[in-house]
Amino acid sequence: MNRDLSKMFLKKSLRDLRDNFKQFISIIFIIGISVTLFVGLQANYESINSRVNLMYEHGNMSDIYVTYDMFNDIDNDSAKIKELFSYDRNIETEKRLYLPASINGVSTNLLISDDYPTLNRACDLYVNNETNPKNFDITDNFSYDENGNFFLIDKRVIRTLYNNGGSERTYKIGDSFDINFDISAYSSQIGETINNYIDEAETFIPLIEQQIGQKIDQTMIDNIKNEITNIVSNDSFNNIKMTANVTNFMTHPENICFDNGGSPVTLMSSKEIYSYLLNLIADKIHELYNQFPVEIIQEILNFMPGLCISNQLLIKFNNKQNLKLTDATDTVRKYLDRKEDPPLGEKYLIIQNSENLFSNMIIQNDIMQAQALAWVFPIVFMLVAVLIAITTISQLILKEHNIIGTMKGLGLSNGEIISHYFLTSFALAFIGCFIGCLIGPLIIPFIMDIKYQMLYSVTATTYCFPVIAALLTTLIIVGAVLLITYIILRKELKISPAESMRPVTPKIKLKPKKKERKHLFVSLKIALRNIKVYKIKSLMVVIGVLGCSTLMVCGFGIDDCITYGINNDITRYYGADILISYTGKDSSIESKILSDETLKSYGTIERSYPIYRNLCSAQYGNSSTLDLPIVIVDQKSYDDKIFDCSFDPNSIAICKGTAKNLGVKLGDKINVKINDVTFEKRVSNIYDYFSIQYVFAHLEDKDFAQAGASPNALYLYTNISTDEAGLLKMSNYIAENISGIATSKTSFQQKATIAGYVTMVSSMTNTIKIFALLLAIVCLLNLALLNFKERTREIATLKVLGLTNSEIGRSLIYESCILATIGAAIGLFLGLPMVMAVLGINQNTLVAFIYYISPLTYGLSFAICIGTALLINYLLGLRIKGVPMVESLKSVE
Repeated sequence: MNRDLSKMFLKKSLRDLRDNFKQFISIIFIIGISVTLFVGLQANYESINSRVNLMYEHGNMSDIYVTYDMFNDIDNDSAKIKELFSYDRNIETEKRLYLPASINGVSTNLLISDDYPTLNRACDLYVNNETNPKNFDITDNFSYDENGNFFLIDKRVIRTLYNNGGSERTYKIGDSFDINFDISAYSSQIGETINNYIDEAETFIPLIEQQIGQKIDQTMIDNIKNEITNIVSNDSFNNIKMTANVTNFMTHPENICFDNGGSPVTLMSSKEIYSYLLNLIADKIHELYNQFPVEIIQEILNFMPGLCISNQLLIKFNNKQNLKLTDATDTVRKYLDRKEDPPLGEKYLIIQNSENLFSNMIIQNDIMQAQALAWVFPIVFMLVAVLIAITTISQLILKEHNIIGTMKGLGLSNGEIISHYFLTSFALAFIGCFIGCLIGPLIIPFIMDIKYQMLYSVTATTYCFPVIAALLTTLIIVGAVLLITYIILRKELKISPAESMRPVTPKIKLKPKKKERKHLFVSLKIALRNIKVYKIKSLMVVIGVLGCSTLMVCGFGIDDCITYGINNDITRYYGADILISYTGKDSSIESKILSDETLKSYGTIERSYPIYRNLCSAQYGNSSTLDLPIVIVDQKSYDDKIFDCSFDPNSIAICKGTAKNLGVKLGDKINVKINDVTFEKRVSNIYDYFSIQYVFAHLEDKDFAQAGASPNALYLYTNISTDEAGLLKMSNYIAENISGIATSKTSFQQKATIAGYVTMVSSMTNTIKIFALLLAIVCLLNLALLNFKERTREIATLKVLGLTNSEIGRSLIYESCILATIGAAIGLFLGLPMVMAVLGINQNTLVAFIYYISPLTYGLSFAICIGTALLINYLLGLRIKGVPMVESLKSVE
């Protein structure tokens, strides 16, 4: 291309930029919106996924968790399991004691071990900020107290204490915290363990006699053993209230999202627990037998090397190549099931792997949703955006029909003409993609991180650029724009120069005005005629509005499905005002709550229902074993619709998700294992659910009664069910002042917990609504501007024929509203399939969406699309009086 030709094309490009500035900006903006959403959501997925994986890596997260029913020595199981996977798996195992507890009234789970754990350790350690002690600074220093103990509290527990009314004080390293927990399920084993040590006291009693200068006879030893047996069976011993000084704050891999369900975990040294228990026993013996100096008792007990207490085995595979955790879990389960008559303390309750660990399931659910949403919505946006961009570019090229003919007449080659328009199309598409690729990772991940920081213990996001997604997006969009440019130009270049230089004049056929009544419909007839004449452009308007309407219905419809599902669960399964779980099995807790005089000042408890909740294993035939929560209540609870789930007394009810996973239908019998007792039960009800996946059973069923199903939870109904603040105060009082309480949640908190399972989908709907509205505005504005500019000659003709500005303006509004109505109506019908497609790929083990779109959603989506079209065309109609008739009617013949 010579220099003069380059100058000519440069001048033409500058003139095109001036004349079509708004159209060029709209193309860039439309492409930028879609790319921003796509690349931004891809960056968000990569960011949260990498941060979670890094957190698990720092915390050395275990793969399999075996929970036993009592204190035991599980070293033998650990060794056998290592042998099962001896083929280059590099297995680590570790045992610990897992106890439900509360710290200053906040529900937690104590993870107790002799030494600081190597598996499931703290991801990051924190100390108080020197400037503002209520904030935390990360540290590399792990601390012990003066006695060599450690006590690590998750920093979000401290945030909870601040939020629960503790903002007037500051919690710092070294502060003493109140710890409450129940050991009634293990007290007899504690007593037996201690007495077994005392039976072997010959090895160290001479040393104690030498230290205290006093003879210890056998009678004294026997009396101590008897009192230990009596003490550990007393409720005052079982409900432990002790204090400990915090040595570090932390984040922990099992606490990654404790706000969404379950309780946070706290790391604690076993020596501190053991020391407290042994001193407590010594003091109580001294109270009963003051002839036993407390020093003697303490010396005897302190000589014990420990209680060897553990009820959980952690397993980690350092070589996971070609390893399926579900298969590995089944291998461990089969080994434990094959053990014949396992010794006391070696019966396991449940086996979990990291994939179905509750806290991990929630965050992985969000990650999966982030990945799915990074494709579904953005692709729809991109399709609509590319269609609109292609339509606009094609119309701009067709508008230069005579200019292309002039270029050919001047002797320019087809390649030179194509290169000029290619350059323009490429610049528009590339600038839009560049802006979207730049802005998306800067905006979307940081907006989403506001939610992540509120719900999860993950580090704050940093700039993350998804290179592959950005490159593919840019190549596809630029390629599509250049392809359509080439197709249109190829058609134009086939026409002879003389034919190309003739303008294409629209034919207007107006019937003679016979009556004034018909004159009123001229605007509508013009609109219908233009829709018919400009079929391609009309189709693009319909498609653009259709896409926006579908996205609007989808955005609002997802909210409808989530709200409907939550209300379904709350109404049918979580209708109680306050939901309480115990740290152990204590039948006296209900009476304590009902008789508490202070509690009555917060509100009246009208009804209470004892509940048994636990984990069970279910298997049908040769199917995989599923670990599921089970709820067992008496018939009155079902009759009163505490759980709206009616079924035969000697059978069970399961949800549709469980039935699908097991391959079960009504009437089939499945094996249910609870508390190491297995029996066969018929399925007589398969119910709909959103987040509830319980196995329901009857407390009157003798099989469950023999398996030890006694109340360990309580549902309360009060006279202040609609008072959120009042219920919270009542719930907090119960948690802080009634011993033996593990958790206490209000119905409002439970609703928030269920909503937390779909926070990613829920929060994304607002983004979708905003982007859909922006796309609708830009789409309609762009096409309306293009339509207006192309019709200036026609508008001038109509004015010459005597039509008023308002009549011509109405024709534009009629045309836009007709096309918008058609597009919006079709979009309404496509809204539900779009919702089902989006939520279908977001189905997970936590929720099963119940599809429902309210009439308000349809009405609102339709109104937004039509209202946007009306407003834009009304504003453009105001420009009709500024159309110069003489200049507009000029044309090159």
